[in-house]
Formats: sequence, structure tokens, C-alpha cells
Amino acid sequence: GKDDRADPEDPGREQYSLIAAKGLEKRFHVQKYLTKADRHQLAAMLGLSDNQVKVWFQNRRMKWRQEARESVTSSNIEQDDASEES
Repeated sequence: GKDDRADPEDPGREQYSLIAAKGLEKRFHVQKYLTKADRHQLAAMLGLSDNQVKVWFQNRRMKWRQEARESVTSSNIEQDDASEES
């Protein structure tokens, strides 16, 4: 991403091991929302608490929605530039 540093406004952000973070990311691509059972299974697999997984997914969905919004905005801008030239 543009900025891989942790948010300075969010000092309480949990650090996840690289393996856990990769596992969470991978799962997020497949499934944006986890059931309680899924979350429990994933947490056990990655050595995290259910709550850590829940919070990570909440944060990741927020970021995902924000990115989706930004990419829509920027592609609209590119569209406008292109149509000006003709």
C-alpha cells in the first residue's frame, strides 16, 4: 500500500506475527465476513484469540471499503481527463 506504517493515531494496534497476518489476509480475500465458528477455527489455526481475529477483520473491512471508494474516485478522475483530450 501507499503507507505501510502503523497509524500514529492508533498506538493500541495489535502486532500480529507475519504468519498470522498472512493467514488473515489470505482468508480475507476468500471471505470478508466470518461466522463465529469460522472465526474460532481461524483464530485457533493462527494462534490468535477470537477477539483478535474479530478486530482484525473489522479493521480490514474498513480499510477495504475505503480503498474501494478511493479507487472508484481516482478512476472517475482518469475518465474525465481522457474525455477532455478528444
